[in-house]
Amino acid sequence: MGNSYIDISVLEEKETFFIEPFEWVNPENVTGFSRETVRKENIRSYEEDDYNRESDTADIIIASYLEECLYVDSSNYMIFLEYGLWLITELYSSYVVHIFPSDMREHLPRESNKLNHIF
Repeated sequence: MGNSYIDISVLEEKETFFIEPFEWVNPENVTGFSRETVRKENIRSYEEDDYNRESDTADIIIASYLEECLYVDSSNYMIFLEYGLWLITELYSSYVVHIFPSDMREHLPRESNKLNHIF
């Protein structure tokens, strides 16, 4: 998928039904949702400590898809980290803050010099 645009509904379907291939998608290239709406919902749920939602927001859908990409291609953990940071800074995703560290811990090579770069 690379630099091409993809609709959020396609990512959700691929992640929900585990439809391969899982190819890295830059979250900036995901369409079909309002960034402002996702930001507002993430701020609201944080302020009200209310994470009970009827459906997942776009940041959760994208993050879940990226987790599947990492499971398939764990050598690209730096892309995973970069895209996770984008979800945090652009969509105010608290989901990524909680979930991605454990995924990173599972997939980071223990003897990597890149660990110092990340942390």
